[in-house]
Amino acid sequence: MSLQLGPWDAALLIIVTAQSTLMAYLHAPRLKALIYVLPLPFTLATLALGQPLDSTHVLGICLVPLYANTVRWLHYGARLAISAAIALGATCQALLSVALARVVPVTSAAFWLSMGLLLAGGLAMYLLTPAAHEPGYRSPLPVPIKTFLVAAVISGLILAKSYLGGFMSAFPMVGIVGAYEARHSLRTLCRAVPVLMISFVPLLVAGRLLGPSIGLGWALLVGWGGYLLTMWLLSRLATGGETQERAKSKQAE
Repeated sequence: MSLQLGPWDAALLIIVTAQSTLMAYLHAPRLKALIYVLPLPFTLATLALGQPLDSTHVLGICLVPLYANTVRWLHYGARLAISAAIALGATCQALLSVALARVVPVTSAAFWLSMGLLLAGGLAMYLLTPAAHEPGYRSPLPVPIKTFLVAAVISGLILAKSYLGGFMSAFPMVGIVGAYEARHSLRTLCRAVPVLMISFVPLLVAGRLLGPSIGLGWALLVGWGGYLLTMWLLSRLATGGETQERAKSKQAE
């Protein structure tokens, strides 16, 4: 394991620490979820790895709901302490990622099959996961202490990138801290995961198709446009559905 940080590693540490810290001090669950789904960690981790996008990157996104829902199930269902739920969820995802990174083929066919799985899984979860209305929470810790703790966690994950391969780009770096800060609104966080999965489709496609010709960084930048547009459309769709539900409830009353 190398202890040296490249420029993209340093950027990943700074940006993800800032993203996670911001999430801690936002009160509204939906704002926390919005910060959570921004693909900054994926973008910077992919550039830090320096590998073309392949099936491991896609399957890493497919594992995101596993972590989020495992934490929710353990904390809400099994009544496990949130720190223990996060530790178990992250450990399961890390072990699964390391195992899959050793056996998953990185062929073109494997990439597009993985993309199909990502889109189908995201759409199914989006349609089946109900909207949640949960209380807000803001971290009481002083910002310097919270920032130091977050940076320590992110540093450890960056050092493990050689073991995780492409799965490292989707490892829940923000999610490890974010789940703790969103422990009172984990259903809202899980509701945001299928939005993330579907929105990642144009980002991954752009990175895969345009990366060889214009460079991975520029290709991901193009993909960001597709990501944000898709996320906005899904948010509008969800808002319209909730408005209709409220109208029906009023009529029933």
